[in-house]
Amino acid sequence: MAQIWERIFKAEKETIEAGAFTIPNPKHPDRKDRNQDASFEDVAHRFFGVFDGVGGDRPAGDVAAGTARDFIAGRADFLEEDNMTPEEVGAEIVQVFKDANKHILGETDRNPALKRMATTAALLKIVDTQDGKKGVIGHVGDSRAYHWTAGGELKQITLDDGPLREHFHGEEEARRAQVRLAGDPRTFNRSDLALFGNRNRITQVLGSLAIEPHIEIVDLAPGDYVLLLTDAIFDNLTDVEIEYICRNSETPEQMARNLAEAVELRMQEKLQGKASAGMRAKLDDITALAVKVGE
Repeated sequence: MAQIWERIFKAEKETIEAGAFTIPNPKHPDRKDRNQDASFEDVAHRFFGVFDGVGGDRPAGDVAAGTARDFIAGRADFLEEDNMTPEEVGAEIVQVFKDANKHILGETDRNPALKRMATTAALLKIVDTQDGKKGVIGHVGDSRAYHWTAGGELKQITLDDGPLREHFHGEEEARRAQVRLAGDPRTFNRSDLALFGNRNRITQVLGSLAIEPHIEIVDLAPGDYVLLLTDAIFDNLTDVEIEYICRNSETPEQMARNLAEAVELRMQEKLQGKASAGMRAKLDDITALAVKVGE
């Protein structure tokens, strides 16, 4: 009972805020029933996640995303041990991912209709240290985390599991290329255009026989945001556009909604055949989750 009251007290005093917003793919007539994205916000545990079910030739992306969300969100207590360092939390997140992967594979064994279902995932756990708050980010696939600093700088945290990791010898070179590809496609050279055209090929998902989750640890200051985004956001918006929306949003809820609605507008332009949609426009389910760090 003491632990329960301690958690309630902690939640009441918590200065971390979060907001999420999702819009189903506009090409689906039954939009409410076809969203293959999922997310969770657990402010009390300072644990957050987004999931993007894989479509194409794979079935039940919505089931995969929801299954992963429910399993991982249910492991929040697993990350609440006292005195864990960010590195130890990162190691535990890797294990949570691997356990979730086994759980999804088990579901496909029990139900052949779900065979090969899969999802991407990006998670955030905020940890207190003697040096301030740290964000421990784990991801599998191409759902991303971004850091919007209180000073007004947007930074990509994660590197997608996709062609960039295969094309470049080192991670730093791959990260530089990912930032380039977040710009206006009209400025790309021939090599960048080829990579851009192949950007949605995923080389790792939850629902695979084996996974190697990635962990990043970032310093967080009061007023900073961490964004967890499914690929519809950064497929349709450049980093400059994401940064503009962040700068003109006052709350996490507003930021998440503004990002999602800007993407929906671009998708509607594509459906209407407007040139203003541009080369980046792609129809997909849309999910943005924004987490703001307080004192």
